[in-house]
Amino acid sequence: MGSHDFQNILESLAGQYGRLDNQVAKWAGHQQAMIDLFPEIEQALVKSFTENNAPFTIFKQGKETYLGLLADLSSRQDAEIPTAYLNLRFYILLNGFLQACQESLEKAALNTSLDPASLVENSYYRPYFFARVTVTREEMVHMLEEEMGKLADIPRDRSGVMAAIRIRKGVVTTLAESYCPTHPMLYPLVQDLDSVKASSDPSVIDKVTAKLDAIRSAI
Repeated sequence: MGSHDFQNILESLAGQYGRLDNQVAKWAGHQQAMIDLFPEIEQALVKSFTENNAPFTIFKQGKETYLGLLADLSSRQDAEIPTAYLNLRFYILLNGFLQACQESLEKAALNTSLDPASLVENSYYRPYFFARVTVTREEMVHMLEEEMGKLADIPRDRSGVMAAIRIRKGVVTTLAESYCPTHPMLYPLVQDLDSVKASSDPSVIDKVTAKLDAIRSAI
C-alpha cells in the first residue's frame, strides 16, 4: 500500500500552490503544475487501489471534467477569473481526495479487514470533483425567483436585512457547491453576491435582489 506516494503528491501540491492561499485572483494561469501531477496520481492509484476501483474512477472522471472545462474556457476572452475559480476549486477537491486516499491506506494497514477503496468512497473528504451537479438550470432559476419573491415581501428594517443576508448565504452555498463547478463563468457573479455585507441600511435588500437577478439572467 502506498500511503507515502500520496503524501509525496500532497507535498508537491503544497509546494506549488501553498503560497496562493484562497485568494482567487492569484489562481488564473496556475493549472499546469496540477496537470503535470496527473500521471503520478494515476500511477499511485493503480498501485494502491487498482484501475477498476472507485478511487481511480473518481479521479478519472474529475480530471476529464476539469480538463474539459479548461478547454471550454480557453476560447473565451473573459475567462481569467472563472479559470482562477476553477483552478482553486479543483485544487481544494484534489487535496481532499489525496488526503482521503492517504488516510484510507493508513487505516487499512492497521486493520486488514478494512477495504481502503471503500474508505475513500465513503470518506469525510469524499471527492465528487465536478460530478455533483444536483441542481438543473430550471431548478436554479426557480430557486432564484422564489428567493427574489421573498425579498420583495420582507420588511425594510433590521429583520428584513438579516433575512436578505440569510438568503444571500443560501444561494451562494447552493451555487458554489452544486452549479458553478460545471458553470465556472458564474463564479464572478457569485463572488459579487457574496460581497454584500450586513448593515443597518435597508438598501442591502435591494443589492441582494439585484445580484440575484443578474445571476438569473446569466443562467
